[in-house]
This record gives sequence, C-alpha cells and structure tokens, in this order.
Amino acid sequence: MNKRLALWLFALPSLLFAYAVGQVLRSQHYPVGDIYRYLAWGGCGLAGIALALSIFAIWKCNRSGKLARQSREMMLKVFNACRYQLPLLMAGQVVALGLSIFCIFAYESYWIDFPVFLLVELAVLAVLVRALFRLKSCFALFNASACDVLGEQASRQSAPRLWAFVEELAAKVGAPLPDHIVLGMTGCFFVTSQSVALQDDVMLEGRILYFPVLYAALISREEAAAILGHELGHFTGEDTEYSLHFAPIYAGMGRSIDAMAEALSDDGDYIGRLVISPSLYMGGYFIRQFDHIVHHWSRVREFAADQIGAKAANVAACASALLRVPAISDTIERRLNDVYSGKLKAENLVTLIAYDLRNVGVSDPRQFLEQQQEHPTDTHPSTRARIEALGHPIDEALMRTAARPVDDDPYHGLREWFDDPRAVALRLSRQLVEAVEGREQEHTNALIQTVDQADEVVTLRESSISPLSWIVAASCVIGIGILSYHGYASQGKAEAFFQEPFVWLAGAAAAFLSGYLFFRKKGKSVVLRLTRDSLSGIGFIDEFSLTNIKSFVVFHRFWSRELRLSLARDVPLPRLRYNMRLGGFKVRKREHCLSLCYRGRLRKDGVRISDQALIQLLDTHIQAAWAGYELSQRTGDR
Repeated sequence: MNKRLALWLFALPSLLFAYAVGQVLRSQHYPVGDIYRYLAWGGCGLAGIALALSIFAIWKCNRSGKLARQSREMMLKVFNACRYQLPLLMAGQVVALGLSIFCIFAYESYWIDFPVFLLVELAVLAVLVRALFRLKSCFALFNASACDVLGEQASRQSAPRLWAFVEELAAKVGAPLPDHIVLGMTGCFFVTSQSVALQDDVMLEGRILYFPVLYAALISREEAAAILGHELGHFTGEDTEYSLHFAPIYAGMGRSIDAMAEALSDDGDYIGRLVISPSLYMGGYFIRQFDHIVHHWSRVREFAADQIGAKAANVAACASALLRVPAISDTIERRLNDVYSGKLKAENLVTLIAYDLRNVGVSDPRQFLEQQQEHPTDTHPSTRARIEALGHPIDEALMRTAARPVDDDPYHGLREWFDDPRAVALRLSRQLVEAVEGREQEHTNALIQTVDQADEVVTLRESSISPLSWIVAASCVIGIGILSYHGYASQGKAEAFFQEPFVWLAGAAAAFLSGYLFFRKKGKSVVLRLTRDSLSGIGFIDEFSLTNIKSFVVFHRFWSRELRLSLARDVPLPRLRYNMRLGGFKVRKREHCLSLCYRGRLRKDGVRISDQALIQLLDTHIQAAWAGYELSQRTGDR
C-alpha cells in the first residue's frame, strides 16, 4: 500500500475524527446549545464511519484478490460481487466525509458570524452534491457498452460455404456455433458475446464471430481453421461469461476511474478533491488488486483456446498462424492507416495489399515472438509462450512457413468460403472508404463550426471604473478635506467647515474628477484584441498566433486580476513594448508565459464581462485558431 493511498483512505478520516472528538470535548466544557452538541457527535460519528468504510474496503479487496487466485470461476464470482459493492462503498465514503466536514464547520459556526457560516455551509453542501453526481457518471461507465464494428453481417444465404466451414469446426472441437458472423476489413479474428453495433444502427446480440477478409485472404485454410477453432473455443465453459460480463466491464471500470481522477486533478475545486479523492483511491486499489489475477487467468484462457485451435487443424498450423498473422499485419496496418488518414482511397484493398506483400515480402516472423496480440476487450500472452505451450519447436521450418510468399492470385484463400470473393472485397473496401469519408466530412464540418463560433474581431478594454479609482479619488478628497479643515480650525471655525455646502459638492466633484482623469486614457485603450487566429493589444509590436498558447488562467489579486498565458516551449516569446502609464502584457521568461494585470473587469462593446465569460471567450478563440490551422493543413495536403 503506497503512502498516498494510506493518506487519503486512513489519515484524512482519522484527522477529521480526532478534530471532531476535540469538538465533543469542547462542548462538554463550554456552554453551547444542544444542536451544537449533536453536530459535534455527528462529525465524530461520520468521520468514524468513513474510516470504517476505508478499512472494510481494503479488507474486502485483499480478500477478494485471494479468493480470485483460486480459480477463474471464483474470480468471476467475487468480481461480480465487488462490482455492485464498490460503488456503494465509494458513495458511502463521499457522503460520510462530506457530511463530517459539514458537521465540523457547523459546530465551529458557534464562534463564527452567521453570514460567514452560512456561505461556508452552502459551499460544503454544494461540493458534496457535485461529488455525488461525479460518482454517478463514473458508475455509469462501469456497465458494458456495445462494441462498434465496421463490417457487414454474413448470413447463411450470402455465405453458405463460410457457415459450413464454421459449423464443421464447431462440431470438431465441441464448441457452440456463433449466432452471427461479421465480415470486415479492419482488425483481426475475434469472438465476443458483447453486443456489436454495425453501421446503419444494426445491433447484433449473442455469440458473434468477426471474420477479417484481409487476413483470411493471406493465410492458408489450415491456419484459418486453427484460428477459428481457437476463437470458437472461447465460447466454451465460462469464456462466454468472461467475454460478456467481465472483460469489458473490468476495462471500463479502470478507464472511468482514471478519467475521473484526471479530470479532478485538473479542477480547481480543492474541497471537492478532498471529499472525492478517498473514494477514487479506493476504486484504484480494487483495480490494482485484480490486475495480476486477470493477467494470470487470461494467459490460462488463451493457452486452453490454443489447444482447441490445434485440435481444429494441427499443432503446426496453429504455430504458423500465430506468426503469420503479425508478419502480414505491418503491411495491412500501414495501408489501413493510409485509408484512415484520407491519403488512400483504394477500390480493392485485398488486391492492393497482396500486391504490396508480393513486392516487399512478408516481415520476418522472429521479431514478433515476444509480441502480445491485441483484442478488443482482452490481452494475450506472448507469441513465444503460446507456441512453446503447444509443444511445437521454434525452428527455421516454422519461420519459413510463416514468412512464405503471398500467392499470385489474391483471392486464392477466399475462394474456400465465398462464391465471388472479388465482389466481397470490393463491397467491404467501398464500405470502409465511405465510412472514412463520412467521418472526415463530419470532422471538417465540426472544424468549420468551431471557427464560426468565434467572432472575427473582439476588442477588450479595461474598465474605467475600478476599485483603485475610488481609492485614489477618496484619497484626494480626504487630503483636500484635511487641509481645508486645518485652515478652518486655525481660525477657530472648525464647526463651520462641516456646514458649508460647497465642501460636500467640492468633495464629490474632486472624487469623480480624480478617478476620471486617472483612468480616462487607460479605459479607452485596447487591452486585448482577439481575432480567429491571433492576439494583439497593449504593448504588442506584432500580432501573436493563438496556436502558440498552451494554456491560460485568470488569477484574482487583492485589487486587480491577472491573465496569464502559458506558451509552448518551442515558440519564441513575442516582442512587447511596455507602457508605464497604460500597462500591458509582461513577459515571464522563466515560466515562458505572458502576464496581463488589469483592474476591475474587462469591457467588451462597452459592457463589463465576468471572469468566466473572459475564459470562455479565450477558449473559443484558441479552439477556433487550432481548427483554422487544421483546416488549412487539410487544404494544403490536398
């Protein structure tokens, strides 16, 4: 257990508990109302509950980890139990800590002014509600979602020979048949019991086999039988439950907790971080306890499926398939990436990739012996470990078989399963290109919309009325008043000084005049000018590109605000001309950023805007600048 985990799960509740116990003792020695005694005991009890939940959660995770090591069935059982208990423990931790802090602050309100107490209590309650909503969104990601697949469903009528081949293999290895077969151009062979979403809102449920046409065209019938036998083997025993209920949910839990922790670290809500961090560390500890166990049973699961694959074909075909697939993957992935990036619009990917492999050759299989093959919801052991588990020697004969040249007929392998393999290849290639073009068009439209959301030119000026102007004006009036009063007092007419109407009129006029004269020019000067791609304003010699800004933040000072723009390290600092009277941006070379201090609030079109509106304005224009830059790059590439 690391120190940070112990700090959040045990030290924080312990400190709150100790402080609440001190409040209970104080309530016995000082005359306070019954409500404050209840609050002291409530803070003590809730902090104790939070500490007890932390202890129980750690015990539960450790015990579940020990039980999960016994068997894969036990792992699934304890995981399903923890899946429903963990959200309750996390929510209970947030509620107990939040209400404990609320009670502690409420008790201290006995010695604090009521308005201050009310604001603090409302802030604590708001943080608690916000933390619960954050946890709710995190728990929503614990459920398995549909797996998006680009492809088409192969029915028994459209691909009878493929279905006959799969039925033969299923009968040979004693595995249940898939409910659906999906043909596609992306990815490799896999099976899943998770819901699969195809294009045009087609949703498939049940046991699903994904059959990649590109890979099937480049391997032998025996290798295909070994791979399909391996995949069908996952439908036996508890593998279906593993694929459906465990793997996607487990992966989703880890991603959702990590995403929430990252979002919380970027948030400036320190009280919220204090309340919700212990529950996130609790969830993270649970995930880490299962990581090694999942890896162990995943290896066992894959080795067992390899044995079924060898039974479907033979050990040699299974071993060569394990090396043949990654050896041809380099060329396939390179061409698919060209399609994804819009650089390639191939009419027929099967013939194109077969042509590439005939010219450049198949990659050396030796470099893939330590590789772990990818799967949509799982991880696999290394290729070397899987071949050694099959009992097949890793020798030159195996390497030659895996690296054999591609057949001159690009459809030779596909003729085993399709009457017209060329039509299948053309149809799936066109589907892939159209899907990429559709996503590209959607992305381009989104970029144009982002650019259009920003105004062409936004001019921001510093408010001419600010706290400092009133301070200067008041100082002038007080100074004049003191001198005038001293003159009257020296003549024995001190009382007459306050009875003269012109004194008050002169004081008010002096106040407004001094403030106006002090800030008249500064209020008219342009502090910041934003376009859709650049920034300028007081002190800027040249316009500065908004894409150079990495991040920005608005700081609150006592009588002023500071806008700080952090710049990318690889861009030069802009040239500035600082005006002592009007101010402007300053360069902070050590932090590689620009800093603008201003008083009051900035004005847009004569109307003062809030800090949140300023942040939104800057964010909109920076996003528009990046969107415009990407659009220009796309136009240049074409």
